[in-house]
Amino acid sequence: QDFYNRLTGEIHYFENNCPTGTMSRKAKPVIIPKAKPTAMPLCVFPNPASSNIRITGKQIQQVKIVDIWGKIILNNSYNNEAVMNINISKLPQGMYIVQAMQKDGIVLTNKLIKQ
Repeated sequence: QDFYNRLTGEIHYFENNCPTGTMSRKAKPVIIPKAKPTAMPLCVFPNPASSNIRITGKQIQQVKIVDIWGKIILNNSYNNEAVMNINISKLPQGMYIVQAMQKDGIVLTNKLIKQ
């Protein structure tokens, strides 16, 4: 889902909920294909999902899956991982928030839709 930012005049491109590039309408249009963001985002794929998800980030120490009421459904610890595979087949259908804490204490979030 791409979006246009009226304030900056930029178009932001996304693939699988992860930023892939930016184009500015203020200057000569230039598309940056698959640009690497300066900060590693938290990517959840596939999304929506029914059985397993892959979460990618940077030096992840903890992953929580929280339901829309704030209840922690899953809480796993990791050792500075970049890729985690999580089985979500037993979760009921619905929308969840994935929270991942990096080694530096920054918490990244992304939505997850369980089918």
